[in-house]
Amino acid sequence: MAGPATIDKRAKLLSEQRNKVLVKQKQLTESLGEIDYKLNIYNSPEAEQIIKQARAYVKNEKQLSDHF
Repeated sequence: MAGPATIDKRAKLLSEQRNKVLVKQKQLTESLGEIDYKLNIYNSPEAEQIIKQARAYVKNEKQLSDHF
């Protein structure tokens, strides 16, 4: 350990590292939310119908965008 002379520098480095970890944590939380959302769909009794409707919607949107 370098001693008291480097306390401010070490505190700054730890604060920066903490902020990086918070950003990663936010990204992981968002990813987990997406995974949970999809799992809820796939585990639903209506999974096949939900997927068919979603595919039809995307296909329709693609066809509409191809005309512009």
